[in-house]
Amino acid sequence: MNKEIRQVLEGVRQGEISVEQAMLQMKTAPFEDIGFAKVDLHRKARQGTAEVIYGAGKTPQQMAGILDVMKKNGQETVLITRLSPESAQELAKSHELSYHADARVAIVGPMPEPYGLGTILVATGGTSDIPVAEEAALTAQVLGNKVMRLYDVGVAGIHRTLAHLEDIMEASAKNGFTNATDAADYLVGKGVPFRDAHGIVGQLVLLCIQKGIALDDLSLEEYRQISPVFEEDVYDAISMKTCVEKRITIGAPGQEAMKQVIGIYKKMLVE
Repeated sequence: MNKEIRQVLEGVRQGEISVEQAMLQMKTAPFEDIGFAKVDLHRKARQGTAEVIYGAGKTPQQMAGILDVMKKNGQETVLITRLSPESAQELAKSHELSYHADARVAIVGPMPEPYGLGTILVATGGTSDIPVAEEAALTAQVLGNKVMRLYDVGVAGIHRTLAHLEDIMEASAKNGFTNATDAADYLVGKGVPFRDAHGIVGQLVLLCIQKGIALDDLSLEEYRQISPVFEEDVYDAISMKTCVEKRITIGAPGQEAMKQVIGIYKKMLVE
């Protein structure tokens, strides 16, 4: 699969085919017919997500045949959903896999490193919801996302949810580049003019959007390619904990600011 896509892209670079022709070729890229299944080999190129095997209703032999085609064509990690323990046991005889019984999910190949933007939060009201939640969480991970699990947080009140409030807030904050201003402040503290600092951070945010990651996930090398001013301490400067603690004006979310607000309202209640 990767070889065929490379050939198309090389054709565009050398002027042998137009961009429009290349797009058409990639959209109409081949599948492999193995009799009982037509395996889509270019779904990831067209849709951004590779083929997934739906295990219910398929025999272990059929799934093994589909797996062989996918692996042969360069798909490193394959997700199999709705897979029974019996089928998983039989399939494991021919393919090395990791089986998650609660979720009825098998993963063939390595779990990819997260490259999606932010964190996906998977929460359940009760324990009995965990199997479907685990299926969702594992699917998101195989698709390259960082996942946070919060199970049995309750539906009759928010007290169990509030126990995880810090995790929820951090996951939410990372999804919106709320620490971009702190990255600019970091540069200003290193002597970079204010206007230049915000221009540099704008480039960083654009790079993150293109890669589908957060500022925290960029490597130091990527930071330094945009500005050599960045050092290892940038990660402390843009951590959510540091960002919150720096907000000290009344109304800000920092701890010191909140203590002042609480003190004001306590005084008002006494009066």
